[in-house]
Amino acid sequence: MLYFPQAHPILPPAAWRRFAKFALGYGLLPFLLNPLWGQDVGNDKNPPARSQEVSLSTPLAWLQEQDDYPLVSRRLMVLEPGCRQPRILLQPLLYCFDAADHQAVRWAGNRLLVNGPQAESRPSPNIAMPVQWVDLQSGRVGRLPGYPTGFEATQQGDRWLAWQLTSFTVRPLDSADSKPLLAWTETQLQRSQIKSAHWSWDEKNVLVHVRVVRNGLRGGLWQVPFQGSAKHLGVLPGSILQVLPSGLLLVAQRTSPKTYSPRRLLRLRAQEEKADVELLANDLSWQETAGFRPQKQQVAFVRYSDGSLVLREIRQESDPIDRLLWKSEKRVTELAWSPDGRWLAFTDVDGSHQHWLRLIELPTLKVHTLGFGKRPAFAAETGKINRRVKDTDG
Repeated sequence: MLYFPQAHPILPPAAWRRFAKFALGYGLLPFLLNPLWGQDVGNDKNPPARSQEVSLSTPLAWLQEQDDYPLVSRRLMVLEPGCRQPRILLQPLLYCFDAADHQAVRWAGNRLLVNGPQAESRPSPNIAMPVQWVDLQSGRVGRLPGYPTGFEATQQGDRWLAWQLTSFTVRPLDSADSKPLLAWTETQLQRSQIKSAHWSWDEKNVLVHVRVVRNGLRGGLWQVPFQGSAKHLGVLPGSILQVLPSGLLLVAQRTSPKTYSPRRLLRLRAQEEKADVELLANDLSWQETAGFRPQKQQVAFVRYSDGSLVLREIRQESDPIDRLLWKSEKRVTELAWSPDGRWLAFTDVDGSHQHWLRLIELPTLKVHTLGFGKRPAFAAETGKINRRVKDTDG
């Protein structure tokens, strides 16, 4: 039985009772039961602890948001197979603003590419973001030319693709100052605009999504080879989310001109005459969060109606089957699959714009919370990186 003083010059007995209830409910008991956390799956009412019992077969990289100012300060992290704790790859802090957040993380063999200025003072919102790379074997850190809006690299890490509104270039990654291997400028675009640029599945061509502009280049999807002329593949009904095998694309299509309206999720093969379109979902969230599970006919996406993260199995002769992966009051904004399809990394954001990075293990659906983070990216090849990377501040 707890004893509460009958009189106190500052706190009355009722206040002592409230204090004891708070201490036991939120202090002592969670500390004692902490090893049991992480067993509840599928919601964030009782969020799991930051479990480190994660046996990844492929390294996972992300941008960790700092506690001081999560919308601005970030650092590049990696969790490697066989390791219990992630480690910092780039520090001091990476700065970016969510108002125009084009910051991304891309793997290029044993290198990691990230765009973001490194500074000791807070920059302006419109500051340009150069692409930096980290070699995880040698520990070298370098910078690539230009200030692209978006970029991608090949799995072997020999070339990288960078694009802006009016141009794109392909350069060798080891000699960034050399002549581009492939380039499109305003002359080829004829005053049109690039919405996005991607590697084809075999990485032998560049797929360029061009915005329709009056008196400009034909809008839609263009296939640009390293040798020969570009080919127009047709008009796309939405934005490209993922490049799939056999020339297929995962596309999000707007159903309304309003920004916060639901989207359609399509799988299609762009063709000059008529695109081969398959409707996968009518209820995709307005943030267009979706991705196919590797080597499976399953796609994970966020529903517009309730914001839940589901895994839909696509079946040809019957209706699809949905499996609930995560349901929360927070908005799921990003996801990334591991190459073996065992892990699904995703981020959700609360009302204070704080992003949480979580991992779902399939088929058990156990959820691991890695803390603050966004822009998850799995490496394409399995294996462990043994050598330690030096911080850029020495």
